[in-house]
Amino acid sequence: MNERERLIKLIDDFGDDVALCDVCNRPREDCEGCTNEQLADYLLKNGVIVPPVNVGGIVWVIYNKCVMSANVLAVYVDKSGGMFDLKILTEGLKSIVNKDYTFDMVYTTKEQAEKALKGGAE
Repeated sequence: MNERERLIKLIDDFGDDVALCDVCNRPREDCEGCTNEQLADYLLKNGVIVPPVNVGGIVWVIYNKCVMSANVLAVYVDKSGGMFDLKILTEGLKSIVNKDYTFDMVYTTKEQAEKALKGGAE
């Protein structure tokens, strides 16, 4: 069974024994979006991983005490947590590949990275 088939099975299995929504107490088919929240919780509980950005996306990192953009080459999860392989665009035409960035060390906007560099909590 591939990833897509496993995910479809998880979605199909969700709520089979649930007649009423736990949040709004309505029948599942009349629920106003609560089921989506429950489904998200269920999928996360069953191992679905949602990386903060897709492969090929651009993120912002702090590299050599500077905010730099980086291309996401790979996203993976191991016992330590989520990790990225990044191609960091440094000054000039030079770029480097770095495999040491965790999910909490990358930022989806330049502003978030600049705030973190200045010591602000994100």
